[in-house]
Amino acid sequence: MKKSLLATALFLSTTASAWAHEHGHDQSQGHAAHVHGQATLLLVADKGQVLATLESPLDNLLGFEHAPRTEKERQAVQQMAKALQAPDTLLSFDPQAGCKLERTQLNSAVLPANLLQGDQTAPAADTADAGHGDLELEASYQCQNPPRTIEVRLFKHFKGLQRLNVEIVSEKEQAARQLHPAQPRIKLD
Repeated sequence: MKKSLLATALFLSTTASAWAHEHGHDQSQGHAAHVHGQATLLLVADKGQVLATLESPLDNLLGFEHAPRTEKERQAVQQMAKALQAPDTLLSFDPQAGCKLERTQLNSAVLPANLLQGDQTAPAADTADAGHGDLELEASYQCQNPPRTIEVRLFKHFKGLQRLNVEIVSEKEQAARQLHPAQPRIKLD
């Protein structure tokens, strides 16, 4: 079942990218359009596991979207990375689900990988400004029971994020939701 859910999730991502391209939305290597204040979240729930993939403009999370040029910007990247790797920054589940964060992985074409991994000695990047920088976060949660509700906690930690487009794939449903700071919860059927 896990393979079929993951295949469905990949299909949905590909379909969404194709639709956006067809309708004139800016695409960057097949990813969602880069719009400040907005991000996308793909949630795949299969029995006792929840996989989450977040794609967001760095501006939503940092207030800038280039490689860090100053010590203050390097510290901001490290603080963002630390926050995103904390168990309750991304998602919070209903207590009966008993979910625990297993792993996270952060990727960005414009941020040095060592800063994203918490390396205090990371030098400033000497690459040219790449334009619109994004961040991708992958997180895996192990749950004792399938979650019934999920609260997206990003809005509390990152004030630049105002809207989250969520695609949900589970054994019972395939759905899309739009979340915002006043409505950060998803109910799974």
